Amino acid sequence: MKPVKRIITLLFAIMLLVSVNGCFANNSSSNTPVSTTFVREETLEKTTKTEETSTETSTTAETTTTASVYIVNTNQDNLMLRESPSLDGKVLAGIPKGTKLIVDKESNGWSQVSYNGKIGWVKSDYLLEESQYRETPIDKTAEIQSRIRVFYVRTNTTTADYVEPVVFWRNESNKTIKYIHFEFTPYNAVDDVVQCNIRHYSTHTCSITGPIPKTEQGSYYHVSDLDSEYGECWLLVGNDDDGRVFAYSPGPYWDNFYLSDDDINKTALVYEWENVWYNTDIRRITLDSIIIEYMDGERFYIDNSNINKVFW
Repeated sequence: MKPVKRIITLLFAIMLLVSVNGCFANNSSSNTPVSTTFVREETLEKTTKTEETSTETSTTAETTTTASVYIVNTNQDNLMLRESPSLDGKVLAGIPKGTKLIVDKESNGWSQVSYNGKIGWVKSDYLLEESQYRETPIDKTAEIQSRIRVFYVRTNTTTADYVEPVVFWRNESNKTIKYIHFEFTPYNAVDDVVQCNIRHYSTHTCSITGPIPKTEQGSYYHVSDLDSEYGECWLLVGNDDDGRVFAYSPGPYWDNFYLSDDDINKTALVYEWENVWYNTDIRRITLDSIIIEYMDGERFYIDNSNINKVFW
């Protein structure tokens, strides 16, 4: 019986060992697929979220809402506001250069804006951000110098200590001036603006009533560069029977002499305004602006930024 018992015991031990190994093998095989499945699901979830984020970003890039202020920056012509973002789109309006616009959205080189109650599209190439926009200054030198020339400005002081502005100038246009207004400002010795102690103003506008044609015979002129030969001459310019220009020099004998072309080019009308400022501190004045009104109704303004162009 003992051999039989030993055999039975050995068989039981082998069965038990086989059962235990099978259990470990099942646990190992069952854990691996579960872990793999979890990793794959997590990776898929992350990939899906990434694709969704990418799609949202792409959609946002196609339709951009800026609400930024832009300036129309064309060369000269108006910028066309069109019904659709195309050169074939119906023109709704023309928008002048320098107009401020708010861009609602952009698409393929076009910007949607609102102008005078109309919503439409304009080419983005002709818009510039407000912070970058600087209007190109227009050089008015030629236009100004075809209208007026100012030789110089000075002051006279009366015995009663009134200061009087004097301007030497000439009408360079072929048009007759109806009125001309010169704006002056007085300064003291340290270049501070001062006032009239009686009327309490600083800047003052002095006017001349025309008519003032380009060549005004019978008016007092000053030849600016003849001082060395004739002294400071006040001249009454006229024409003789042959058309030659001559000048009378005021004095005891009223001498007259003919003017050369160069002399004629230097003749200037001289105007003086009496008792404009009462202030003993005034040392100089500046010409700040000029307004010219012509007989045909045109009005031409020369502001302070261009006033230096009248001195030539």
